[in-house]
Amino acid sequence: MSTPSSQHPFTPEWSAHGVSKGIAVGKAIHFRPRPPVDLGRPPAAPSLEQERFRLAKDQVVQNIRGLIEKTAKEVGPEEAQIFEAHLMMIEDPELLDPIRAGIESGALPEKSVKETFAVQISIFEASDSEYLRERALDLRDLESQLLDELQPYDGLKIQDIRTPGILLAEDLTPSQTLLLDRTKILGILTEHGGETSHSAIIARTLGIPAVTGIRNLLSSIPASAEIAIDGKEGSVFLFPPPVACAYFDNRAREYQAELTTLQAFKGKPSVTHDQHSIRLMANIGGVEDAKHAREGDSEGVGLFRTEFLFMGRKKAPTQEEQRDAYRSVLSLMETHEVVIRTLDVGGDKPIDYIRIPKEENPFLGVRALRYCFQDLLLFKTQIKAMLLANEWGNLSIMVPMVSRASEAAQVKRIVEECHQELHLDPTYRAKPFKLGAMVEIPSLVFEMKELRESVSFVSVGTNDLMQYSFAVDRMNPALKNLYTPYHLGFLRMMKYLADEAIRHDLDLGICGELGGQDDLLPLWVAMGYRKLSMTPTEVLAKRRLLSRLTVSTCNAILREVLDAKDGQQMKLILTEFMKGVSN
Repeated sequence: MSTPSSQHPFTPEWSAHGVSKGIAVGKAIHFRPRPPVDLGRPPAAPSLEQERFRLAKDQVVQNIRGLIEKTAKEVGPEEAQIFEAHLMMIEDPELLDPIRAGIESGALPEKSVKETFAVQISIFEASDSEYLRERALDLRDLESQLLDELQPYDGLKIQDIRTPGILLAEDLTPSQTLLLDRTKILGILTEHGGETSHSAIIARTLGIPAVTGIRNLLSSIPASAEIAIDGKEGSVFLFPPPVACAYFDNRAREYQAELTTLQAFKGKPSVTHDQHSIRLMANIGGVEDAKHAREGDSEGVGLFRTEFLFMGRKKAPTQEEQRDAYRSVLSLMETHEVVIRTLDVGGDKPIDYIRIPKEENPFLGVRALRYCFQDLLLFKTQIKAMLLANEWGNLSIMVPMVSRASEAAQVKRIVEECHQELHLDPTYRAKPFKLGAMVEIPSLVFEMKELRESVSFVSVGTNDLMQYSFAVDRMNPALKNLYTPYHLGFLRMMKYLADEAIRHDLDLGICGELGGQDDLLPLWVAMGYRKLSMTPTEVLAKRRLLSRLTVSTCNAILREVLDAKDGQQMKLILTEFMKGVSN
């Protein structure tokens, strides 16, 4: 049990992890995994069992291709890449060869599938990386699909749920999440899964509220019990009284009304009440996200995460493939700036064909720019693709994981080399572009003067800057209370960084998650941050909030926050201030 959420007048039964925001009220629908497959029957001749496995595998491949088409059409091409990766996995000899060898030695295909997947899943689940641990669920998804084909299951399938309610499950695979009937599934509760899981990504894209991390979920909440969930706060309410149900129904309606109201801010300038301009930009992972950014009225792209172009493949995308992707985004944004980050690989973003040796602490190891310096061919190919795509002159190139100004100077020399080499290409039409650095490592905060010799802008990656400043693994739930922006040292650092960047004429922004956090927005305005990048759907809400602020009130609240004695007092000050702004 937990303490009451500060956002609700009722005490939640559980405060877990919200992974897809929204409010849902309804009856609990239990979804249990299929019973174990029957391994007791004697196998037929190996040749017959091999054929049975081949047919099952081919059917799964066909099903996945259908999912790719369905996802691309109904959700988006970025999400479809999840299932394209599944397609690659199920055709991988490292997975298929042990299964076939087991069948050849006389095992049932079902037994060989389970044993082979158990080995692979255990490797992923033992990883220090949350990203890799989440990928174990993708393997479970494939295993389940193969077993379903080998031994068809007549029980309830997720796509057959016809009663409206909130789905409860130990976990959901990506394919199960995609097959949900959105008119019936009002919300999702699971025991396992995190914010980076593919299931959570799909739930957010589909707009289904979701909460994860509730132990013994199916035994704790009876089937058909009335429950309410808040996918933003991670709150779950069991048997809420009628007054609470009415409250959450109203919250759900208010949420929808809020989305409608925000449309009035479309096409309006992003300015404070006293006409102080702030550029509200979007964080994207590909072309489809850029379309959402345009629809959401973003004033450019503050962070294009190019690593998604490299994932789910057997080899790196070619210069032409990258150029086409970058060109599409630059074209969609037209005159608006597009900040394209060079490959950020390593840490929690491993890529199979990029061989980074196992490290004791990959977050402090060979990642991002450090890897690119080791693989100059890959790095220069990406930079050239960006320069070739820059037909509108709205390109900004940003490098991550810069620890000192001399590294930025090295990048500048490499970019200039690429620029010169491209002059040999008769199709190259050089257009103006900017070069910038992502500030994630505290040491760089104190080198703005030297950095100015190589770059024209800096953008703060707040997630990693906090992680490295506090010596806290941001993926470790046991340290969640330490990983917080309500920290005097962190906010003083952000203020010092802004002062130094402005003093040395560097364009200044935030592309980390804190750039889109409501109660911190007044602080960023007061400090002097002029570009804030966020999820595309958040832009209109932040534009409305900006319109209710003035620079003088922002300056006053910043002084008050920096005079606070601790993080708790900071939060109270900001909470009270935001109440006044909202009323």
